[in-house]
Amino acid sequence: MIKKIDRKNRFVAMFNPTTGFYARSGVIDENGHDTGVDPFMTAFPELIDVGVMGHCVHGASGLCFKSGVQCYQNGLKTKEPNMTLENFKRIVDECKGKTFQLALGGRGDVDQHENFAEILQYCRENNIVPNFTSSGLGFTDEIVDLCKRYCGAVAISWYRQKHTYRAIQMLLDAGVKTNIHYVLGNNSIEEAIMRLKNNGFPAGINAVIFLLHKPVGLGSEANVTRIKNLRKHTNADRLLCGECFGNTVIVGLDTKPEELGVYFPVDGKLGTEYAVKNDLLRRKDENGKPAGGYLDPEKRNIKALKLRGEKSDGLFMPLSSLNGFTDIAKLREGDVITILNGVTICEKYIPRRKNSTVVVGGGRTRKHHDPIAPLFAEHTDTEQLAYNLGAFHAGDLVEITLKMHGTSQRTGYLPTLKGYKKSLFDKILHRIGSPIYSWGYVTGTRRVVLDDFDGGFYGSNAFREQHSKVFEGKLHKGETVYYEVVGFTQDKQPIMASCDNKKVGDKEFVKQYGEKTVFSYGCYPDGVKEVTNPKITRATVMIGDASFTANEITEYEPAPQSDFYVYRMTMTNEDGDVVEYAPDFMRYRCEQMGVKCVPLFARFIIPDYIQLPDDVGSPMAVNAGEYVKEIAENFYDGADPIGRSHVREGVVCRIVNRPKFTAYKHKNFAFKVLEGIVKDVASAPDMEEAQDEESVA
Repeated sequence: MIKKIDRKNRFVAMFNPTTGFYARSGVIDENGHDTGVDPFMTAFPELIDVGVMGHCVHGASGLCFKSGVQCYQNGLKTKEPNMTLENFKRIVDECKGKTFQLALGGRGDVDQHENFAEILQYCRENNIVPNFTSSGLGFTDEIVDLCKRYCGAVAISWYRQKHTYRAIQMLLDAGVKTNIHYVLGNNSIEEAIMRLKNNGFPAGINAVIFLLHKPVGLGSEANVTRIKNLRKHTNADRLLCGECFGNTVIVGLDTKPEELGVYFPVDGKLGTEYAVKNDLLRRKDENGKPAGGYLDPEKRNIKALKLRGEKSDGLFMPLSSLNGFTDIAKLREGDVITILNGVTICEKYIPRRKNSTVVVGGGRTRKHHDPIAPLFAEHTDTEQLAYNLGAFHAGDLVEITLKMHGTSQRTGYLPTLKGYKKSLFDKILHRIGSPIYSWGYVTGTRRVVLDDFDGGFYGSNAFREQHSKVFEGKLHKGETVYYEVVGFTQDKQPIMASCDNKKVGDKEFVKQYGEKTVFSYGCYPDGVKEVTNPKITRATVMIGDASFTANEITEYEPAPQSDFYVYRMTMTNEDGDVVEYAPDFMRYRCEQMGVKCVPLFARFIIPDYIQLPDDVGSPMAVNAGEYVKEIAENFYDGADPIGRSHVREGVVCRIVNRPKFTAYKHKNFAFKVLEGIVKDVASAPDMEEAQDEESVA
């Protein structure tokens, strides 16, 4: 037991270097008695983090990247020298007799330090216990033996890779106290719960330590990141091209390789103060000539565009652009920014419809508070693939399907509000009564439950009604189906706004898709449908010179075409528990009902390792996210397979084996350019987003 007396703050602390047990007395009074008052602080840190690693050998070799290890310290590129043994000993000498433990870390696995053995030994010689966290990629029997002799505990980062299990087992077999560091996020919380419930972590570990990480954005947030792969612009001497999250950005010549800055994705909207301070808005100088930046002063939205033949897919700004809004010295790679010190830096851009005559009808707020269908779940927002590569792991079953550009709709056979039962007291007190629910069909948009099909963003939801009726009598109790409606409204207007292709600024694009993009998906605005007139019975009908007798006659009336494609199905019980249908079963149910599903491009299991044809050594571990992205980009571009007259929107990558719906979208650049052009037309904003804004669920 190591004992330390803190004379300044008047308490005694004890630490057992073998078990890790720590105890601290209360504040000692002038008579030497424990007052029971907890000491507020210590004169010297009892545990200190020491960053001894300046670079990462695994990152430099590419092994981390291929194994799915995501380094928050940019160990992939940074090549700073490790701390010298001499400097480390100076730190230990300063801590001797005052510090119980040193947590060793830095940019890379501590066990790969050239003086790893000497570092551990010197700590113990001075009665300080060393601990560290490692990926376990480079573990050897010698390293494990050093851990057993000198370390209090060793933590292994949980990467679901073979080397993870191997390292944990080597430590356990040697009798080393072993912890697991597990990063919690939206993409890992379900796995964590499952493993805890089912004892899914390796037997014998000391503890699982859950760590939090900062999420990355979806267009409403800016991301502190480094610009990568900097190169000269092909047609502009004063510009450079780089990459952020796999997206090409155009920057000035003063941008440095691997520079830390702020990335604003497409569909983000800059705050006014930030945009003005950095002169990003279009304006005119005193002579009336264009000056400033390229952003619309009112909209301030980031768009995908081509600048002299090069793609611009987002905006990259130096950290200095945030001076005056925050202390930029405190910003770190991976930080997410929306509001700083009360000032909006970035938010999601939602276009507003000007001079709108749309009557918002179906789905507006009810006068009472009882929902039409309390178990009618909304579809979750689909996040961007590029920002969520870490969600994919080896062994995941993945499906890649077409992402369609239409309006979302959902229909369920669920308990629905049929009326109210009034007691005598309800009648006397003029109360609405108790709601009565019974099984029935209910339909809605992405956010809004439609209690009727009048009004809405399109003026009428008649086209929605015809598709919802397809499911009547076909859904089982508790089933909800989610689908994308494409084509034209009953007024012959395209469901999703059209676009002038010449504004894209790409002759080849115009040559392939014509001068105008209409997201028709094989539908026609001037369609017709057959109807029968039952009023005509036993009538003699004249057609030209011929006549015949019929019980009824077939007539034709205008019927603008629309269609729908199912992408998700669920089963909900009366307690509100939701079971996600596997895509295979969803397609089976759709076949039974005679409806179509979104086209399937690929279905595969992410491997642990892959052997490339030119490999000469052992197979390399797979970076799961990059593996999925590479496959997705075989399908996310080009003409839409249903409506070949227009470009496809992109693809959706779904992880099939997750208990909840888990999918990520990957849009192609040409579509994002079109999308930006459409949103610039005030009379034709994004209909999906505008409807959500105008309607109240």
